[in-house]
Amino acid sequence: MEVSRVAVHFVKLYSPPFRIVVTLNPVIQRIFSEEGYEVKEPPKKIPPKCPKCGSLLRPDVVWFGEPLPKDVWTEAVMEAMKSDVLLVIGTSGLVAPASMIPTMAHQRGSSIVEINPEDTPISSMAEIKVRSPAGSFFKELIERLRI
Repeated sequence: MEVSRVAVHFVKLYSPPFRIVVTLNPVIQRIFSEEGYEVKEPPKKIPPKCPKCGSLLRPDVVWFGEPLPKDVWTEAVMEAMKSDVLLVIGTSGLVAPASMIPTMAHQRGSSIVEINPEDTPISSMAEIKVRSPAGSFFKELIERLRI
């Protein structure tokens, strides 16, 4: 396969920009409100509230049963359908609707590359399978490329 141009598009299905974010890292405790206001100390009450506006804060995730934002889903499907190669990284391949994207791209003719420690339902479609945790794989890749 000869590559003359590479276009990379990342679509974050789990992180729409309008969501309130809470990041509680045991080493670096950071809390961000809806407006991006950073709080330097962990919340004293659970669920945490924004110290600026008093709104409840929640993780920047899509919970089971919640729909993905329509515009984000549409963009992900459109980019996958245009892809020549689709990287599927660190997923069980079980949670719909995101799990449908590799199948749609594969049916359209995209090559699938799976980076995951274990086989998944996507593995049978993958032309290249890398059996490694994503973090380990990319750390080694960066070291080898000396990026």
